[in-house]
Amino acid sequence: ENLITIPLPAPSVKKGNFNVPGTTTDSWLNTLIFMEAWAMIVEDGTWWNHEWTVKVDPDAVFFPDRLRELLLIATPDPGEKPRYVGNCDRSWHSEPATLKLFGSLEIYSRD
Repeated sequence: ENLITIPLPAPSVKKGNFNVPGTTTDSWLNTLIFMEAWAMIVEDGTWWNHEWTVKVDPDAVFFPDRLRELLLIATPDPGEKPRYVGNCDRSWHSEPATLKLFGSLEIYSRD
């Protein structure tokens, strides 16, 4: 019903290269773009009017109605800690696996 898409202009980015010292990925180096996008979202303030905010990569297949049904039971009550949906339990360097946010879909509650 109240799905809103807000396109954000973004600079072009390069891919990481493991041959360059300090590089930790061979994927897109897009952290700064996402930081800028989230700053714009927070500044705009529209997201405060919705219980959940979903970041979807442009090349992702996304079915909002399916997610909406799943999030109904996960929505925090007023005063509860905000929530996010972890989508990766990968671990590195023998550390214990913990839920992290990776990939084409990130989901955050308002409260």
